[in-house]
Amino acid sequence: MSNLTGKTIQEFIDDLIPKYSLSTIRKAYLFLQVMISFGVENEDLPANYNPMKLVKLPDEKALTVKTKDIEIIPDYQLDSSIQTAMATKEDGSLLYRYGPLITFGLNTGLRECELLLCPGKILSGDITVKKNNM
Repeated sequence: MSNLTGKTIQEFIDDLIPKYSLSTIRKAYLFLQVMISFGVENEDLPANYNPMKLVKLPDEKALTVKTKDIEIIPDYQLDSSIQTAMATKEDGSLLYRYGPLITFGLNTGLRECELLLCPGKILSGDITVKKNNM
């Protein structure tokens, strides 16, 4: 990996410009930066190796794909969605198997991939929170 140059990384970043927003391009940039720093810290790469110092992120005005604003579900839709997700059958069992998981996701703002990593206790409704951790 130590033969990776700033020019090569810049070409990679430039190739992302027509297809992605600045947010996505920045994530790729930061990933490479962290991986190179990790390699230097673990002495897998030379101590003076830093091709990222030559790489520049594009100006957001030059991008065709714009970064989307974060949208928040209005309270009235949130309440309605939670009520639907937690609906029960006549026998008291949940109408929707994943209702507690959907409710948890709506209340925490977790993304789908993060919810998939959550423990099975969420599905049973038995969630314990200790020191800001699940």
